[in-house]
Amino acid sequence: MIIDVSHHNGLIDWNVAGKYIDYAILRCGFGSNQPSHIDKQFNYNATQCEKYGIPYGVYLYSYARNFSNCKSEIKHILTRVKNRTITYPLYYDIEENSTFETGEAKNFAAYFVSAIRRNGYKAGLYSCDSSFKQYFNSIECDSKWVARYSSFPPNSNFDLWQYSSKNLVAGVKGCVDASVPLYNSIFSKESYNRYVDEVLDGKYGNGKERKDNLVRLGLNYHRIQCLVNQRICKG
Repeated sequence: MIIDVSHHNGLIDWNVAGKYIDYAILRCGFGSNQPSHIDKQFNYNATQCEKYGIPYGVYLYSYARNFSNCKSEIKHILTRVKNRTITYPLYYDIEENSTFETGEAKNFAAYFVSAIRRNGYKAGLYSCDSSFKQYFNSIECDSKWVARYSSFPPNSNFDLWQYSSKNLVAGVKGCVDASVPLYNSIFSKESYNRYVDEVLDGKYGNGKERKDNLVRLGLNYHRIQCLVNQRICKG
């Protein structure tokens, strides 16, 4: 499971939370590159993730209404992640109606992806399902993170599905956003191997108990069981 957090989630005990999650995506801030726009918990969250070996990506919430704003937001996220150990993409979180009303949201997103990649990072985009389908489906990037709070996956192109805003994780006070990757995403190539190892070690039980335990974590039980079977057959 992947959680995304900001200062709204308060002071997180990452030593505890890290035992229940695979990765985190941390908000570094919002809007243009100004000190007042830095997420108050970002430095703490990033330092703690690095301390406890929790791989993470970073997102910035956009308020862009023109390319000047967009460029400032890119500078903002690049400034925040400098000298950090970033494993996963830098995401551009585009949700504001004022951004879509400019008619430039798709161009802002494409420019963000290009600029982030030029600076040596993986680049991703985030939005709700309907907006992603309308504006961002055709943009080539390293990760498409789509929000749809439903038991059914998004209709747009995606590799990371934010399926809940009300998940509970030990170490985090209150509810937290939770996402699950597609089995062939940049996240799951490593994480599913971990779950295969844990299944073979007996951590999740057998039969229905195993299935229930894995599904409860928001995981693709059938994918994991297939990999388990392959591992057993290979001896």
